[in-house]
Amino acid sequence: MRYVLLLTLAVLLFAACNDDENPAPVSYPVSYTFSAYQPGTPTYYLVVDGGYEPTTPSDRFKNTVEILYSNLEEQLEMSMPLLEITFQDEATADLLLDAGPDGPELVPGIAYQESDGVLSLLDGTQPIFVLSGMPGDEELSSCEVAYSATYFNDFLQQTDYRPLNSQACNTLPDSEDLVQASITEQGAVAGDTVMVAEGRFVWGLE
Repeated sequence: MRYVLLLTLAVLLFAACNDDENPAPVSYPVSYTFSAYQPGTPTYYLVVDGGYEPTTPSDRFKNTVEILYSNLEEQLEMSMPLLEITFQDEATADLLLDAGPDGPELVPGIAYQESDGVLSLLDGTQPIFVLSGMPGDEELSSCEVAYSATYFNDFLQQTDYRPLNSQACNTLPDSEDLVQASITEQGAVAGDTVMVAEGRFVWGLE
């Protein structure tokens, strides 16, 4: 009896591993609806010669960032134009876009590519949306990084703050290192403090 139980357990474990290696095929069409913008946690770094290091910001900078980022969260959620995605097959998808006062606009037959867990929705050969996940996943997401930095105002002889900006992570010069990319984007120099918050847009499976 003991050997029978051990054999049964081994078979079950093998089946579970095999399912992970060979997931069930996707049953098209597969649809997703935009659900929310999920803000990231602001993190702060001191720019030093040759790089950056974690730091504790001044209360003034931290409070300013918290207010601006809170306002930005609402703006980002309201401004996402990609309302729905329907993957029709392994190569094309239909997009429902927010067209403003005219209402949603359906854009059919958009080509897409999959690579290492990343979906690129294409206009010709150029990506128009880059998402993390694959058709059939419970959700898809798109990275959006917000950033700001201090700088020394020579005219006023005091520390000031750069505007809080955000953009899709994949559009930064170095999406693998968002801190360094935000430093480069803002022209921050040694002695400046930079803030980076990695948020994401989320589309849920229907």
